[in-house]
Amino acid sequence: MKSGTNWGYDEKGAIGEETVKRPFVFSNFQKRILQSYLIIIVGGLVLFYTLVAVMVRESSLKTAERNQISMCIKVSQQLESFMVEMRNVGFQVMMNSRLIQDFGTFSDDKVNDNYYGDHIVDHINAVSALADINGIQRIATRISVFNKYGDYVSSGVMPQSKTYADDVLRNRMDIDGIVSRLVLNDEHIYVEGPHPDYWNSKVGYEMISLYCPLGNKIQDDMYGIIEIQQDFQKLVQTLLPGLDQDMAVLLFDSGGRCVFNSMESICPPEYYDFYYSQASGNQDSRYGFGRIKVGSRAQEQYLSAGISETSGWMAVMVRNKSSIVNVIQDIQKVIIVAIFVFMVLSAYMAYRISLKMTKPINDMIVSAQSISWSNLDMEALEDNDENEIMALNNTFKETLKRLSESMQLELGARLNALQSQMNPHFLYNTLSVISASADQQEKVERMCSRLSDMLRYSTVYEEESNSTLEDEVRHTENYLELMKDRYEENLIYDIEEAGNLDRVKVPRVILQPIVENCFKHGFGENGFPWMIHVAVTASDGHWKIHVRNNGRPFQERDLKELNEKVEGFLKGEQKKISGIGLTNTIIRLRLLYEERVEYEIYTGSDGYTCVVLKGNYK
Repeated sequence: MKSGTNWGYDEKGAIGEETVKRPFVFSNFQKRILQSYLIIIVGGLVLFYTLVAVMVRESSLKTAERNQISMCIKVSQQLESFMVEMRNVGFQVMMNSRLIQDFGTFSDDKVNDNYYGDHIVDHINAVSALADINGIQRIATRISVFNKYGDYVSSGVMPQSKTYADDVLRNRMDIDGIVSRLVLNDEHIYVEGPHPDYWNSKVGYEMISLYCPLGNKIQDDMYGIIEIQQDFQKLVQTLLPGLDQDMAVLLFDSGGRCVFNSMESICPPEYYDFYYSQASGNQDSRYGFGRIKVGSRAQEQYLSAGISETSGWMAVMVRNKSSIVNVIQDIQKVIIVAIFVFMVLSAYMAYRISLKMTKPINDMIVSAQSISWSNLDMEALEDNDENEIMALNNTFKETLKRLSESMQLELGARLNALQSQMNPHFLYNTLSVISASADQQEKVERMCSRLSDMLRYSTVYEEESNSTLEDEVRHTENYLELMKDRYEENLIYDIEEAGNLDRVKVPRVILQPIVENCFKHGFGENGFPWMIHVAVTASDGHWKIHVRNNGRPFQERDLKELNEKVEGFLKGEQKKISGIGLTNTIIRLRLLYEERVEYEIYTGSDGYTCVVLKGNYK
C-alpha cells in the first residue's frame, strides 16, 4: 500500500492528488494552421513530382535515343574504318606491278603448279613486296595472292606447309565462287568471315578475309586473287570498348548472316533473322532509333543500325527498354528521396511557424494547466507582439495572485486548527501517566518537564511554524520517555538517527502522532512487552521516517477510512479531523508541500506493523 508523488486515493489505498495535470496537446487552431500548410506543401510537391517525372522520362528516353544513335554511328564508323584499312592494303597489292607481271605470266602459261616453289629469288622478291605493303606495324595478319592454277605467295603468318597450301588451292578453296562474287560486286570487293584459318590449321583464332582482284582485269580469267586476312578478335576489340554494359552489338555480313553477338541474353540467336529484317527493311532505323517487340512476351527493345559501305556488313545496336526504364526509375527514386527530405524539412518549418503563431496561447494553456490549489503561481510569458494575449495573461495572473493570497490565509487557519486538534491526544495520555506516578516526586518532576517541552513545541502558531526532523526526533523521544515512565519494562523502544536531520524542514508534530498511534490502535489487544523502533534518516536530498511496532496490524478498512478522511478534507468536505494522528500528519504534509512525498503501511515478514514516510529536501 503505497503513495507516489501526488497524494490521492487509488485502488491500492494510496493517497493521490484530486486533479492530475493533463499533458498539453495541439490545439485545434494550431492543427488547422499546420494542416493548411501541409496540404499546400504536399499538393505542391505531388504536382512538382508529376511534372518532373514526366520531364525526366521524356528527357531520359531522348537521351537514350541520342546515346544509342551516337554509339551506332561510332561502331559503324569503326567497322568501316577497319574494312577500309584492309581494302587499302588490298588496293596497294592490286596495283603492284611485279605481282601483276608475275601472275599475268602465270595466267598465260596456265601451268598447274606453284611457280614460286621452284623460283626462290622471285618468291623472295614477291614476299618482300607484300611485306613492304603491310608495313612494320603489320596492318594485316596475312596477305596472300593466288590463282586457280596453283600459284601462291603470302606474307605474314606462314602457311602450315607448301603441301598444305597446295591442297587448299586445289581441293578446299572455292576460287570460282570468289571470282564470281568479285565480278558481280560493284566495288569488286568481297568480305568473308569469321572462319578458321584454312592456310594453317594450327592457328587457334578465327580470321576475317577481304578479297579483291589483282590488277585491273575484272573478269572470270583475272590475273589472281588477293586475300587480306585479319584476326577477327581485333575487329571485335575495336568495336566493343566504350559501349554501355546493357547494349548488345550484332554484326551481320553482306549475306545477312550473324557473325557476332556481344550479348545473347539481350539478343537470342533464334531472333537473328528478325533483327536483320528489322534493321535492313526499315531505312529509318539506319543511324536512327526504332522500337521493336521481341519474343513471346513481346519485350520492347530499341534498335539502331549502321552499314559499312565497303564491306556491306551491318552493325546493329540493341538495348532492352527495361534497362532504360530502370535508369529512369533510379532517377525517380532519387527525386522521391529528395522530395521526401524536402517534405520533412517543410513540415518541420510549417510546424515551427504554426508553433510560433500559437505559442503565446499554448503557453497560457500549459501555465493554466499547471495551476493547482497548492500552486497558484503562473509562469510569465515571453514578451511578444501579441499585445492582446499579454494583456489577457496579465489579467489572469492578477486574479490568481489575489486568489492565492486568500487561500494562504485560509490554509494557515486550517493548519492551526489541525495542529490544535492533535494536542488533546497526547496531553490526555500524558496526564494519565503523571496521575499514576503521583507518589514519585522526582519522576513527576521529570515527566512534567518533558510534558512542558512537548507542549511548548506543539503549540507554536507563528506564521512560519515549520521545524526540522531533528526537533521531531527530540519531541518524539520526550513522548516515548513519558510512556516508558508509565509502562516501564513493558515498553521497549529505540530511536535510530542518521544524516543531516537538522537540514530537513517539515511541519511540526509529524513523527510523534505516528508513534502515539501505536499505543492508541496497535497495542490495545496485544500482550506485553510492547516494542517500538523509530528510524529517521536524511541523505542525498531524501528523507525517510520508518516506525515499526509489534502491535495489531493495520487493517484494510482502517486504511480505506484514512484515505477517505484525507480526500474529504482536501476537497473541503470536512472542516475537522478526528481519529488517528496519522491522518493529521498526511493532511498537513499534503497541504504544505508539492515535492515528492510517499507513504507506505505494511506488515513485515516478522509480523511487525511498519509505517514509512518519505520525501525530498533541498
